Amino acid sequence: MACGLRARMTLRTLIAGRLLRCRTVLPAENDMAENDVSDNDAMKVDCVQGVQRLAEALVSAGHAFVADPVRYPDLDSLEKTARNDQRGVWADPQIRGARPERHTAQ
Repeated sequence: MACGLRARMTLRTLIAGRLLRCRTVLPAENDMAENDVSDNDAMKVDCVQGVQRLAEALVSAGHAFVADPVRYPDLDSLEKTARNDQRGVWADPQIRGARPERHTAQ
């Protein structure tokens, strides 16, 4: 619960009073059959504040996991660095040793 509050505070700090640009991320053609729209009708978006992607900021701070490391190797690299540096949720020894369940949200 405390990690969720820290993640929310980090996100608020990143976007407070600032303009965000977000675009819908469409699934790749070969993902269409598996990835219909059935992920609880979730829409994937990529948001940028200034020149920084929010996904990069949250993953780098250890407040978000990468849903698909193969498709997003740049984010996976940031997650590994956050894990090694024990940032965010990775500061918790129980989480650090386990592989978190992958979710579809980015």
